[in-house]
Amino acid sequence: MESIACAPTSRPGFVTPGQRLLDEIPKTGILHVSSSSHVVDSSLVATTTGFAVIKESDGVTQVTTTNLTSRTYRPAKLDAVIGVVTKQGKTDYHEIDVGRGSNRVVLLPVLGFDNATKRNRPMLKEGDVVYGKIVEYFDEDRVVMDCVNTSGASGGEGFGPLHGGGLLYRVTPAYARYLLSGKMDVLNVLGAKVPFEIVVGVNGMFWVASQEKERERAFLETCILGSAIQKMERLVAGQQGVDEKRILEVLKKEMAAR
Repeated sequence: MESIACAPTSRPGFVTPGQRLLDEIPKTGILHVSSSSHVVDSSLVATTTGFAVIKESDGVTQVTTTNLTSRTYRPAKLDAVIGVVTKQGKTDYHEIDVGRGSNRVVLLPVLGFDNATKRNRPMLKEGDVVYGKIVEYFDEDRVVMDCVNTSGASGGEGFGPLHGGGLLYRVTPAYARYLLSGKMDVLNVLGAKVPFEIVVGVNGMFWVASQEKERERAFLETCILGSAIQKMERLVAGQQGVDEKRILEVLKKEMAAR
């Protein structure tokens, strides 16, 4: 059986039941694993079809396996996620929907942004879209994220409110990891035909915006791109194979539909 290499932070890899995630369980340190895996002869093995990512830091190894069809996101520390403000915070936390299901939200401190102060901070309102990372997982009812960039506001990961005429779409967390994996670079193929900006969260949300300057055409292109990216999930989930020809066929159908 093929095994996914354990690197300090590995890119997501497609896995099937019985495939080894770790050749050997670490004898020291701490190991956190998802429910979609189990131990067989001292190896960690996947029990579902989906995507796996392995993170190793400061003696802690975290293995997350995402089911190919599940739409429920299970938070993990340092996950980069997109969310929607469902309740505006005044002095403490905003409540953010990141697709956890069962009305469970993630908390975002009102000062959880680059260089934020009480007088100078993003004034979010319900319905706003933010991009950030999970920073604390206390229990199922208390998960915290922030929008602080590693390299400060001028660089880093691009965390913060998402503005500029983009649209938000939902897919499965497994498909989101597929888009991020670069296995078949769906986004580059589309971008060669219709330039756009995109942000993908591992929680199964992506925000996309056409780079067209004319407003009405930009909105139309954004709708076409978002719908095309969504519909290609069926090809991935059906294991039909995704190549450049199939990607462009989906794009062409979306253009013709409008």
